[in-house]
Amino acid sequence: MKQADRGIEPDDGYKRSSGFPIVGVGASAGGLEAFQYLLSAMRPRHAFALVMVQHLDPDHESLLQELLSKKAQVPIRVIEDGMTVVEGAVHIIPPGLSLTIDGYTLRLSDFDQPRGLRLPIDSFFESLAEQHGANAVGVVLSGTGSDGAKGMRSIKNAGGLCLVQDPRQSAYDGMPRSAIDSGGSDLILPAEDIIDVIGEFFDRHSDLGETLKGDEEFKLRVAKHLLYRTGHDFSNYKIATMERRIARRMSVLGIQRPNEYLQRLISDDKEGQRLFQDI
Repeated sequence: MKQADRGIEPDDGYKRSSGFPIVGVGASAGGLEAFQYLLSAMRPRHAFALVMVQHLDPDHESLLQELLSKKAQVPIRVIEDGMTVVEGAVHIIPPGLSLTIDGYTLRLSDFDQPRGLRLPIDSFFESLAEQHGANAVGVVLSGTGSDGAKGMRSIKNAGGLCLVQDPRQSAYDGMPRSAIDSGGSDLILPAEDIIDVIGEFFDRHSDLGETLKGDEEFKLRVAKHLLYRTGHDFSNYKIATMERRIARRMSVLGIQRPNEYLQRLISDDKEGQRLFQDI
């Protein structure tokens, strides 16, 4: 059974596509090295697809596919308009074009903005959030400027997962720091750890959705701590919605036992605020 097919029905306001998750990856300056770190961990067993959006010079042919294919253990595909996303493969944007997604179909178009004002990462992330909701993942790697920060917020607001390359590892830390400052990032990691974290997140999230079903005492205790931490009473909040939000936070933190998450709420005052923001 595929990871995206497990779990309970989506009744929490988050959209979920019926198929596999799609990971949007944005980079600019220093992106090749960051992509190589990222792809070093990608294996055919990973049940999601990567779509890489990088700022590329439209006047020069991109060698990204050739360079990435040398060490990658999964297919590297240059996107063509109308291409269908393939699970377990990497899809890279060609130079000089804007990219969006419609279901599992990739759409290329000319830019509306002149050079210097183009934000292809934000554009793709926003369409990814709209189309795939909680099955969307946004990753921001090395780069200058702030492209990707706004799109990360869209993915986060849609219930998706947002990861940022550790700025200390990034050749250029402008984009990672902008994404972090926007409040959209869930985790900050070395690029080579990101792929495994995504896989583990979707495994845990599906299993936790079932684990938390029917555990009313746990959800009431969480609501009590939220009331104490934030002043907001969620004791009568829709049960399925609470389950989804709590499962998401536990998945991000790598926590599998309800009591362990309660201890985290008690000991970490910021976790209450993060859960409140998710709700």
